[in-house]
Amino acid sequence: MNTKFRILIVSLLAIILTLSSCTEKKSKFTQSGKKIIKVNNEYITDDLIGLFGDINMIDEQQKQILLDELINNFLIYNEALESDVMNDTIFVNQLELQKRLAIANKFLEKKLQEMVPTPAENELQGYYQLNKKKFDESRKFAVIFIHPQFGKSFADSLHDLIKRGRKSFRNTAKEFSIDTITGKNGGVIEKYFSFKDWTMMGYPVLDSIGFNLKKKGEFSEPIQTMQGAYAIIKIMDVIPSNSSYTQLRQLILSVVYQQKRNIKFQEYIDKLRQEANIEYFDQN
Repeated sequence: MNTKFRILIVSLLAIILTLSSCTEKKSKFTQSGKKIIKVNNEYITDDLIGLFGDINMIDEQQKQILLDELINNFLIYNEALESDVMNDTIFVNQLELQKRLAIANKFLEKKLQEMVPTPAENELQGYYQLNKKKFDESRKFAVIFIHPQFGKSFADSLHDLIKRGRKSFRNTAKEFSIDTITGKNGGVIEKYFSFKDWTMMGYPVLDSIGFNLKKKGEFSEPIQTMQGAYAIIKIMDVIPSNSSYTQLRQLILSVVYQQKRNIKFQEYIDKLRQEANIEYFDQN
């Protein structure tokens, strides 16, 4: 039995059953597909199974694992509804919150697709020309990731010690970086990054700061990442990238499109907040 596959199924089941749950006594799936299994008064249909992806891409043993997990979860779910689990207000509120977040995210994704057109070719080429110098090189970095619980003042103090030569960047990374893999290597990341690689990996702040440093050996002030940690970034090496516009076009398309999405999202949420009746209560 494929353990990883089973874990994936259980995780997906948890999401699906969470989204189908609410504070009502019983909720039903909206199904229109071919009936495969009947569990008491409910049916497992092919469109429900299709929520897990293309069922034709897995073998018969994995299909049976999926069906068995669905049956088990249907039975447990129905038992749970007959218990006092839905009297737990914290749990019920957690379900409602997850449901609201999922619905809002689904709606927002659709809304932004309608609002944001695919960038035109001249926009892509303009972005490339504006950032050509950055695209023309690849950089190797070392990073010290400092736990957010230590705070900005602590990160600043480490930066000051390095700047005044009281501590080396390498030893500071070994001693304080919460990234144990790079930390033991003095913060050095053993790969070269092209401009916007970090952004596509979910670290736009590191990308922005890292590619605004000017020369080899220079390091940044502590900056807080979207993940919460404070980071001090150092340039270790710079080499030519030799990447053409054609090679970079898909990356540039993704970056420019995401920038346009971010702008439209902010405009949209600002409009909603302006039109809403939002009242803050004094907590003192």
